[in-house]
Amino acid sequence: MWWLPVGLLFWVGITSGKWSVRAEEPSRVFWSGEELAYRVRWGPLTLGWITVRLHGDTLFEGRTVRHASTEIRSVPAVSALVNISGVYHSYLEELDGLVRSRYFWSREQDRGDSVLSEYRFDYLRGRVLTIRRSLRGGVEERAFPLRGRGQDGISVFYFTRLVAGGQRRYDEPTWVSYRFGTTEIEPTAGLSVVRVPAVPYPVAAWCLRGVAHFEGLLGFKGPYEGWFSADEARVPLRARLSVIVGYVQVELIAWKRKGWNPPRASIRPPG
Repeated sequence: MWWLPVGLLFWVGITSGKWSVRAEEPSRVFWSGEELAYRVRWGPLTLGWITVRLHGDTLFEGRTVRHASTEIRSVPAVSALVNISGVYHSYLEELDGLVRSRYFWSREQDRGDSVLSEYRFDYLRGRVLTIRRSLRGGVEERAFPLRGRGQDGISVFYFTRLVAGGQRRYDEPTWVSYRFGTTEIEPTAGLSVVRVPAVPYPVAAWCLRGVAHFEGLLGFKGPYEGWFSADEARVPLRARLSVIVGYVQVELIAWKRKGWNPPRASIRPPG
């Protein structure tokens, strides 16, 4: 019910009744070749950058899947606080209008060590097999029971895009940083207006809140908020995440997506 006809113009009031918002030129969430770049800030301090890419479709175990990747780079000047870089890949499978992970693999550099990780989601056997290899020595394998969908850190990024603007709440089993937990996802009613560095005008957005019941990079755990473009692309614009040092802000700074521009929010003065 969240999908809007291409080219449709619509007006809708935010729940406060003080704003009106217009979104233009909606498009679909999945667009092969899409590239989204984000800056991660802790207060005024830039900690690093995240780039998310959607590659072409491929076959995995006889099924068509979407290949997405994420690259994380920390700022050398803050290496005493954060010193993480890595490339992460995920094969996503669309199912009933949503997504689930089929296979995840990554290579991380963390304080001189190189760590290779794999998550294999075996839905036929109802299990997730995780493998972790460290160049400093050792291979660790674990198996977890799996009921229903399973997500990794990349697939849950696209899952939230698909449900933003909806009304249903989700609890998604999630594997992040070699840990298992649950991601609570709850879209909020109404529209918001947000500003991000990449866009010179206010953007119409859907807000989504939730709780991460696991610990990810930078100690990410607990409550979070995200804002997504109020169109069919549902591009993540801004996020506020709980970490061990308080909160970090993740902001869109650049994008590559043919024909897409963030939906402009038309602001009407209160009265």
